[in-house]
Amino acid sequence: MLTEQQLREMLARRNRTLLPTMLGAVGGVFLYFAVLGLVREPLVTLVVRKAGPIAGELTTIALIFSAFPMFLVPSCIAEKYVARFNLMCPACDRVIPIIRCRRLLLTRTCPECGERILEGGRVRHAAVYKRYEAVRTRRMLRTWGWVWPVLGGLALIWHWLDPTGFQNCPQCLWTSPLVGMVSAGWVWLRTHDLRFASQFAASAVLFCVGVRSFWQAL
Repeated sequence: MLTEQQLREMLARRNRTLLPTMLGAVGGVFLYFAVLGLVREPLVTLVVRKAGPIAGELTTIALIFSAFPMFLVPSCIAEKYVARFNLMCPACDRVIPIIRCRRLLLTRTCPECGERILEGGRVRHAAVYKRYEAVRTRRMLRTWGWVWPVLGGLALIWHWLDPTGFQNCPQCLWTSPLVGMVSAGWVWLRTHDLRFASQFAASAVLFCVGVRSFWQAL
């Protein structure tokens, strides 16, 4: 059987790999937007001169959304490296991904075969763990799901107080509400929990207001 100390050491190694990578990815995105603020206007002006105003708007949107691969690629590379720390179940000889070790810690059983492979503690059924994770995830989403509409609302308030604040990047007026609307809508459809409907409605209203302010700022 495995010991809890061995499992926690592997989880610590995983965190030491993922945390610097994620911090680097976030820092890279911020650096990208800082550079984008310097080069966006001359680049868009050049595109408008060569291909017209519609191409200029499409270029601006493409520059903003190109930040997502900069965040995802390092994360995927780190996740592939973390796969080296996968465990082998001593009962069924199957690989236990490191991402499922939390379940192993709580249930003391292999996620693949259901046999007890971790010493000490109380054995819990897998269904109990699934209910626990569902409740934990919903609680987190109900809190953090408001981040996007709040950011969108702050951007709109800033724009109303200082109309020139987002003159160089007016797409910020609707980007955060769009992300909040998509994420809250997806969770709402998956869980049928009406508490996410308020997040979706708030993001949708702010998105419409943001788009209207965006076109007025052009």
